[in-house]
Amino acid sequence: AVFFRETRHAKVHFLATALVMALGLYLKVSITERIALTICIALVFILEAINSALEYTVDLASKEYHVLAKKAKDVAAAAVLIASLFCVVVAVLIFGPKLLELI
Repeated sequence: AVFFRETRHAKVHFLATALVMALGLYLKVSITERIALTICIALVFILEAINSALEYTVDLASKEYHVLAKKAKDVAAAAVLIASLFCVVVAVLIFGPKLLELI
């Protein structure tokens, strides 16, 4: 509950999830494609939760600025970004051909 209440990015991911699932239903993606999309969505949420936990832990451990604390936060955030970009590629591979058929 804290994750969705206090993490702005989780709300963005939740909105993206709703849009992807709605588009998947509209385009009638296969069960295999649905599984791939679900795995991608879960991966991003899991990494976002880990990123948030790491940020809370670093903030608790050190109230003062420290370059290693910044690096830890940056690397955790990068993991979420990389997973998100991977998911965009998967979505393009799944939705792209179906959307082109509509043109």
